[in-house]
Parts: sequence; C-alpha cells; structure tokens
Amino acid sequence: MGFSFSPDSRHWAAVIKTGGADVLLVDGQEIGRHPQIEMPSDSQLFIGKAPTSAYLAKEAQQGWGVYLDGEKLDAPSRRLAAAITIHAYALRAAGDEVAFWCAMEGYYGYYLVSPQDSYGPYPGREHDISKAVSPDWKRAAVSFPRDGHWFVACDGKEYGPFIGKPRMRFSPDGRHFAFVYKEEGRTGLYLDGRRAPEFGEAWSCEWSDDSSRLAVVTRKGERRVVIESGREGKAYNVIVRLMFSPDSKHLAYWAKNDEAWILVVDGIETLRCSRLGETGFVGGDLRGGCITRTEKGWELLKKAGDAKVSRRKWARHLRHMLFDMRLEDNPGGKEARPR
Repeated sequence: MGFSFSPDSRHWAAVIKTGGADVLLVDGQEIGRHPQIEMPSDSQLFIGKAPTSAYLAKEAQQGWGVYLDGEKLDAPSRRLAAAITIHAYALRAAGDEVAFWCAMEGYYGYYLVSPQDSYGPYPGREHDISKAVSPDWKRAAVSFPRDGHWFVACDGKEYGPFIGKPRMRFSPDGRHFAFVYKEEGRTGLYLDGRRAPEFGEAWSCEWSDDSSRLAVVTRKGERRVVIESGREGKAYNVIVRLMFSPDSKHLAYWAKNDEAWILVVDGIETLRCSRLGETGFVGGDLRGGCITRTEKGWELLKKAGDAKVSRRKWARHLRHMLFDMRLEDNPGGKEARPR
C-alpha cells in the first residue's frame, strides 16, 4: 500500500487494505473506500492546500476515476474511460481544477494522458513505451514501437520512423522539446519539431536549469565533442554525464582519451582520475566514492566517511561542490587516486 506526508508536514495519508477493499486514511479518518486505489508515482496523496487529498481509484462497474477527498470528479475521470490498468500517474492542483498525467493500458493498446492532451492507443507493452512530461505539466511526449521502427509523438505531431528508442528531454521551463534519434547510418537531434543539423550526429543532450542553454554530445569522426551555444569543445574518445551548474553559467562533463577520466569544466580540463568507474562516480551518483577538497587539493576518496560531505547529503550537494573548484587547487590537472 502507501503512505505520504503533506508538503507542510502537518498531515499524513495512508492507503491500507481492509475488509477486501483499499481505504484512504487522512490523519486517521477514512476518506475513501474502493476496490482498488493506485498510489501516485511520486507517492504524494496531497495536492494544493493540505489536507486536500487526490488519487486514482477503480470501481467495479464504473472503471477508473479521479477522486478529490473521496468524491469522484466527472470531467477528468472521463479521460480515463479507456483504462484497464494504470501504470503510473501523478496529480497537481491547477486553480480549482485537478491536473494529472497518467500512463495506462487499455483494450487497444497503451495510452498517455497529459494535462492538455491524450496520446494513443499505441501497440506494445508498457515497458516498451517511453514517456516524458514537461516540468510545468503542460506538455507530454511518448516514444513507441510500430512495424519494427520507433516513433515519437508530441503536441499532436508524430515523428519517425527511427531505429531504436529515441531519448526525449523537455527543457525545465517546458517550452522546448528535444530528442536524439537514430536513422540508417546516422544519428541526429530534433529540436522543437525540426531537425537540428547544427548539432551534427547527436549522441545525448542536456538542458541548463534556466532552459537558456542546450549542450549536445555529438560524433566527430570516431570521437565525441560537446556543442553548446554554437561552440565546439575538444574531441575525446568518450564523453559522459553532461552537467550544468545550478546557476546555469557553467558546463561540466567527464571525458576520456586513454586510461584517465577527465573532469572538463567550461572547456578546461580540471581533474584527472584513473579509477572513476571503479569507485562508482557514474551518472552523478555517489556509489562508494566522492570528490572532495583535501590538503593535497581535489581528490577522489574511496570511502564516503573520509569526505567533508556525508554520503546521505552528497547527491544534493554534488553539483554545487563541483562548481566550487578552482584550477589552482589541482595544478596541471594532477591525477587524483582513491585512497
């Protein structure tokens, strides 16, 4: 079942199973009882001003519906008429309305319902489909297989066919949509509904937090380069984990030519590490190791306990800490080794 606190931490909600039914409790009081209640993907049962609760539930004869404090909302519930199974969803308050997105399976295939549009049905099983919802909840996109190829649908338009599943990204402000695709013999980038040849054979992309910058890893011959704001960086054999600073002013990524991983910040090679993958700094997560300041400069430490930032807090502080580096702390890109 499920449990959540309200955003102000003053109320709690739980979904429990009792008497053959799913029951929603808010602060210990029964709010709704249904044959099935589906927990939101973000596990948040409160919307708007607490203790207002919202959730999706299924009735034996009426199918799935959207419920606000135990009362069914007819208008949004009609958008779930085709649903048999709910795979994922989340709800938000939108003035006096309830906005939601939902990934669901129906009689004729897979559907994605967003606050403003509905997509589907698409053939294939749920794990075959990829979905993306913009952070402002106003747009959604889906990639799906059909007749041996892949397609992307967004804003009522369909793109494809492509080889392999495209990788989709909305900008943080929801105004821009990009995806990396593969066609016969080449890759590329679609940006806001058009092909973007200025980014060459794109491999991956990342938006800055203020949505003003888009960095793209692209192929140049047999090597990789980063293109951002019309500027092309140095070529490397491997480039991974594009990362903008929280203020969107700086761009960093890990690159590799030989055995050493290199942290590149604003085009400058700042830190070298011979065992980056082994200590687990992969995809921005801390898996047993971290980078921190020591008397010797910036070093990669194998044990989180040796770091100035605890492992539990590391993921939150990682980007801020990386962009607090100074070149003089690690002159000449001195190689840092795990202890």
